[in-house]
Amino acid sequence: MEVLARHARELLEVTDLGIERIAAQSGLGTSTNLRARFRDALGTTPSAYRRTFGSDVPERHATP
Repeated sequence: MEVLARHARELLEVTDLGIERIAAQSGLGTSTNLRARFRDALGTTPSAYRRTFGSDVPERHATP
């Protein structure tokens, strides 16, 4: 889980990908699973995490 969560956190910080896409790319499957894992591991939601730790740089790196 830790490696997957780290990858999901990185994607939330530096991309503007949607939660569903981040869940798939980080190996967590669905946005529901991603949200549950974030709540259990970090006590927050992916969206709240992004608001707190996301880059303020206007150009985010969106992976196709």
